[in-house]
Amino acid sequence: MALDAMEFIRRFLQHVLLKGFIKIRHYGFLNPNSALPIEKIRELISFIHDIITLFTKIPKPAIPGIKCRHCGHNLKFIFFSKPEPRGRPG
Repeated sequence: MALDAMEFIRRFLQHVLLKGFIKIRHYGFLNPNSALPIEKIRELISFIHDIITLFTKIPKPAIPGIKCRHCGHNLKFIFFSKPEPRGRPG
């Protein structure tokens, strides 16, 4: 097959991972030769989850209210804003 140089580079770069990414090969239950199929593993996980929820009651954590230092009323959480990075990444 004959390819244009730019097409070859485009196809080649589709296999290059971005900085910070790690290539993970299939292992454990994701291996195609695994003894248990994924459907069976999903059934077992849902079964165990159902049993755990039957016998355990997970308490909701009590979050103390934050009061306004000026008026004393409870503050209401609206949203969390992640700060923007200051410099160039990298």
